[in-house]
Amino acid sequence: MAANTPESNRVPLNRRWRWSGWLWALPVAALIAAQIRPVFGQCERAVLATLDGVDALMQSGLVAWSATTWWQPAIWVGLPIFYPTPNAIVCMDSLLGQALLVAPLRLFGDPSPALLYNLACLATLVLVAVATALLWHGSGAGRERATGAAGAALCALFLLGSPFTTWQLGMLNQISPPCVVLLLVCLWLGWRRFDRHGGAGLWWWAAAACLAIQAAWGWYGFADAFFVLAVAGVAGTWAAWRRRRVRTLVRQVLAPVLLASALVLAMAWPYLTQRSSESEFTRGEQEVSYYSATLQMIGNPGPHRATWRDLWGGGELAAERARRNVDAVLHPGWVALACAAIGVWRWRRMSPAVRRFGLLLAAIGVVGIVMAFGDSGGLPPGTANRLKLPFGYLRDLVTPFQAFRAPVRFVYLGAIALAWWAAVGACSVAEPLKPRSRRLLLGGLTLALWLESVPMGLLAVPVRVDGRPGSQPLPARVPAGAVLTLPAPATEQDEDATEVLWLHRALATGRPVTGGVSGWVPPQTERLRALLAACEAGCADPLVVLADLRAQGIAGVEMAVAGADSVRVAYWDSVLSEAGYRSFATVPGYLFYLAAD
Repeated sequence: MAANTPESNRVPLNRRWRWSGWLWALPVAALIAAQIRPVFGQCERAVLATLDGVDALMQSGLVAWSATTWWQPAIWVGLPIFYPTPNAIVCMDSLLGQALLVAPLRLFGDPSPALLYNLACLATLVLVAVATALLWHGSGAGRERATGAAGAALCALFLLGSPFTTWQLGMLNQISPPCVVLLLVCLWLGWRRFDRHGGAGLWWWAAAACLAIQAAWGWYGFADAFFVLAVAGVAGTWAAWRRRRVRTLVRQVLAPVLLASALVLAMAWPYLTQRSSESEFTRGEQEVSYYSATLQMIGNPGPHRATWRDLWGGGELAAERARRNVDAVLHPGWVALACAAIGVWRWRRMSPAVRRFGLLLAAIGVVGIVMAFGDSGGLPPGTANRLKLPFGYLRDLVTPFQAFRAPVRFVYLGAIALAWWAAVGACSVAEPLKPRSRRLLLGGLTLALWLESVPMGLLAVPVRVDGRPGSQPLPARVPAGAVLTLPAPATEQDEDATEVLWLHRALATGRPVTGGVSGWVPPQTERLRALLAACEAGCADPLVVLADLRAQGIAGVEMAVAGADSVRVAYWDSVLSEAGYRSFATVPGYLFYLAAD
């Protein structure tokens, strides 16, 4: 039959395989589309979010700020919130890497902060998928043509669809960082080349670049990268010592390590400066323990994980899910857990090189999970007797780790290891089968994984303020200076969506504000909030407070009247009127008060 087939109708086997390989990208693309579907049709005016959307609203303004000012470091560190804090950018992850990813859009127009944020989320998820596929092929597990493309797609689906990733959607600084995976790929390929040819080529330099980019991407991800580098460094040094090539390895990695260290130090310098000037710039033991993993969290798949009720249209509403989003997620996912168990069971069937990579990845995953349990744990669980854990010793030895309050995010390393081992297990079962049976098995597994991984209950939170930088300047009669924002939350726990929008107002007006939301509130802002709360409680004279603030450079007062407590709005309106302030409307939902000369 083949001999009678016209030459023009023949399709080379390798070309057919390449096309079928690209088809395996479709379920990955479909999952990413499902993850961001809440903002379809409204990506310029709403942000992908979870809970009440405070994190997403804050980070959308942060991306807009960094995308506009990244090339002016002296201006960039001065995020215009928490006036008079000089370097407010250090109160949070700067999202500089994500901002640079979407900054080119500004060459073609004036994108809104919501659009920049949503596109940064999309680009991050795509990069995670690409990095995971490279991890699969770079490890050597994808060299078998029959399952190579399918394995890469499954590995990406296992990581993108993991309960950990689904739990982090809607918070750009916490979505699985792709540079951690790319760092692992570069280190492994560099070691393989070094082991065979005595030199790693550009792989050590690529690893250094990944480390520096991750520092710009987010500091929690950088801590993950630190653990990857530490485990890989110990394993590589031991292997090189056995081969008596430690000196050669050190000579090759010294220059890339120094360059990466210099770049990371430059990005960390504002944080280190803040740490030296503010003794409060740290996390207490109680706060770290609250955001640490516990054994009970292993059974928690997260509120956004699809359930059987969701598949039949009877799942919980988004608001109900948000109320349950209080515990960390350690659940591995049922499909991934079953496939990973098969992969471990059949690990001896892998080639020695792939087996070594699997062991390295498992070691990195174990380190991440151990660190996720924080600085101390109850012994026995649930008691007041504390047992110091490895992360506690790390906090004592490495000062920057004292600024980390959510060690549970280090479980991301375990999610990476589980995704790879799960893909190994799935492919090891499918590979001996006939092509038709193999396609049916992998296709059915992909469908089951996809249905389990589709997130439910994510929100599209509208951004009520136009946060384009300089889009809504204040009238010329308003003197230069900062703006007092009212009503202010009494404590960090009282911050809400109204408070987070002050960053967008600061961007729109070009004026720094006293309000805002971040991961850490500077002492000046805490004292101001306490003073304003004392005024509302009748324990301080608001007229004296307003006079002092005006002497410190406060040019006016802006009050959020939409979404705020009407009683508090009425109180401050009465106080400002008594102090001689005149009010006028700025944008819908806000009133500006200007002191009479």
